[in-house]
Order: sequence, then structure tokens, then C-alpha cells
Amino acid sequence: AWCVLLAALWLLRVPSLAQPMASDQGLYAYAGQRLMAGDAPYAGAWDQKPPGIHVIYGVLWALWPHESVVAAADMAAAGAVAWLLVIIGRRRLDEATGVAAAAVYLFFGNPALTQRLGGVFVRGQCETFIALAITGALALAATHDRRRGHLLGIGVLLGAAFWLKYNAAAYAVTAAVALACWPRGMAFEPRAWVRELATVSAAGLVMVLAPIALMALTGSLSDLYLATIAY
Repeated sequence: AWCVLLAALWLLRVPSLAQPMASDQGLYAYAGQRLMAGDAPYAGAWDQKPPGIHVIYGVLWALWPHESVVAAADMAAAGAVAWLLVIIGRRRLDEATGVAAAAVYLFFGNPALTQRLGGVFVRGQCETFIALAITGALALAATHDRRRGHLLGIGVLLGAAFWLKYNAAAYAVTAAVALACWPRGMAFEPRAWVRELATVSAAGLVMVLAPIALMALTGSLSDLYLATIAY
């Protein structure tokens, strides 16, 4: 019954596939196309968002060059977040809690049910993919036998969220608390926690610095600053 409920809540998003994309998403898509064509960030198209959303839209448009890809990506991300919530519940709480969290998310997170005009303007925005990245990071943190690969994955996902919106860096606190509340062993060990934080931080730092280095090579750092900070 729970599976049927979650599937039904997710399938409520199917009509969105017929919706056109709004102005913001059109700008993301064009900026993404210019990146895929070889333009430097903010050279072929200017936007005040960090380049992460442009990269995502560039890849999406390369896979499916139609505006329905926005709603499809939004729907896929919502389904993935719900699935990850169930996994987190199974690993650290109980399955019922995970399923309930997924149901609440699918209902109240559906733009068609909570936003005017069917949620066209907020579908496929940065927050859609930030939610996916952070929930994925927490699902990795919830793993009982955490290894270095899990911790590196957490750092990578936190870095990806940062490049979607800078204030997503605040979720690093959430990840740190999750690692402390869900220790790998039977009890919390401060030294082990610090070592895990160091691994996560190293991966996250690489994810932040690598695009900066790439944009420095293309002469885009001043454009990045003007577009996403000064503006």
C-alpha cells in the first residue's frame, strides 16, 4: 500500500511534462547550450546563478533537446529524493519513517500543488538539484559501514550543491551533524568523527577549487564574481 501511495504521489507530476519551461529555465538552457558549444562561463550567456545549474541544463539539453526535459528532470529528481529518504529511514530509523518522509516530500514538494500557475516557474530550479545532492549526501552518511568512498561522495555532493547556490554550503553543518549522530561504530568517537570530517572537507574543497581553477584558465573569474556576487 505504501508503494502504491508513493508511486501515485510521484505520478501526479506526469502532467508537468506538457508544460513549457519558464523564463529562468530558458536562460539556464541557453547558457548550458553555450557551455556545451565551448563558450567560457558567462561569455556566451550571462546569468546571476553559479555555473552549476548551467552545466546541468547543458547536459540535459544534450540528452533531450526539448523543453519537456525540464519537467522530466524535476520529476526524476523528486523520485530520487523520495527513494533516498526511504533508504535513510531504513538505515538509521525505520522503514515506516522513511516512507512517511518520502510521502510528505512528494506531496508538499510538488510545485503543482503548492505554487501558482502549476509551479511552472519553480520547476527545475537550483533547489531541485540541491535537494537531490544533499539527500544523497545524507544517505551516504547513514551507511552503517561507512568507508572512505562514502565520505568522498559526501564531499563531492556538498561541493556540487555549492556550485548550484553558494548558500547551500550551509548544508555542510547538516552533514557534519549526521556523521556525529550516526557513528560508524556503536558509540560516537570524536577522533574518528574529525577524521571523517577531514576526508569530507578535502573532497568538498577539490569540488570547489577545481571549477575555480578551470575558470581562471578561461579568464572567467572576474565574470563569475560580477555575475554571482557583485550583482
